[in-house]
Amino acid sequence: MHAVAIMTHVHSLAPFVFGCGIRPEIDQHENLCNVVHPVAQTNGSGDEQDVADHTHTHWHSPYTPESPTSISNGANSAPRNHEVLDASTDHPPSGVVSSNTAHTDRLPATQLLELIQTENDVIDEVSEDIVAEQFMVVTQLNKDLDSEHDSSSLAEASELVNTLSRHPAIAPFVDHPDSGFVDFEGRPFHIAEYCWQEEGCALADRLCPDLGAFLDEKFRNTYELTYNTLNFITNVDTSLYRRSVWNHVQSLFGICHDEFRYDCIDRLLNTQQRAFLKLCATRPVAIDPARHRFEKLFPVLSPSEVVHVILMVVEARQQACLLYALRAISECQARRPY
Repeated sequence: MHAVAIMTHVHSLAPFVFGCGIRPEIDQHENLCNVVHPVAQTNGSGDEQDVADHTHTHWHSPYTPESPTSISNGANSAPRNHEVLDASTDHPPSGVVSSNTAHTDRLPATQLLELIQTENDVIDEVSEDIVAEQFMVVTQLNKDLDSEHDSSSLAEASELVNTLSRHPAIAPFVDHPDSGFVDFEGRPFHIAEYCWQEEGCALADRLCPDLGAFLDEKFRNTYELTYNTLNFITNVDTSLYRRSVWNHVQSLFGICHDEFRYDCIDRLLNTQQRAFLKLCATRPVAIDPARHRFEKLFPVLSPSEVVHVILMVVEARQQACLLYALRAISECQARRPY
């Protein structure tokens, strides 16, 4: 169990390292890795300015959600992104805006807050059959997310992985350098049949005392790592947004949460954001800080909130891997004769 926990943890750290724009540097072999240098550009006055220089605490770039693909189950589905953006401003959202951010225009964070509140108001219980149908639609949409990335960048990432796998410091630990992520197909892993809270955590504790409790605390702390803010807006409940990020990442690995309405994911996360989360969770080495800039991908969130999103990618991925491993161990124990 120690080996399983260590392997899943190490694999899941890659999304955080690359997702935050950190590039690998291996001292034993210079110029092995493609270290991305910041691109210099002029700021209009002739002075060069680092393109990766984030000098503002909050970003107020326009929030431009897409017209999402339908995953809904009928007429009771929540309003789409563009409907919320066009909503009347007569009823301000709950949440206190800081006094030092007084703006007369509607800001993107306010728009996303209204969207989250709308989803919370209309969300209701749905049957497992509807959830299963929505989940299968999501898995098909997940396959198409790679088209959002430049094919050359994905090819460069594959070449970099192959180069790294042959490095003398890494090669002894890589038995199958050609292995990689494959889009999920087949029967979903239903949380209703085997979940972390009831089966996985208990088995991990039984195999290694206190390990399950430690991992569970880590998952919970990361998920709840929030100041209840949305950029400059305070006293905000972002649990639905955080849960959408978590469940979207796990859907990439076939994990289906049977009580979750998957049609809200495409309303809270646009295609580019879902594509970045997939890249972060499955091919983190392909992330290029020059191409994948936080203020463009997540214009509504502050820098620390984007880092929190990436942390949730890390933990959601590790939990998904642990669920598969622990279920396999449970099945093996059930078949073992006594």
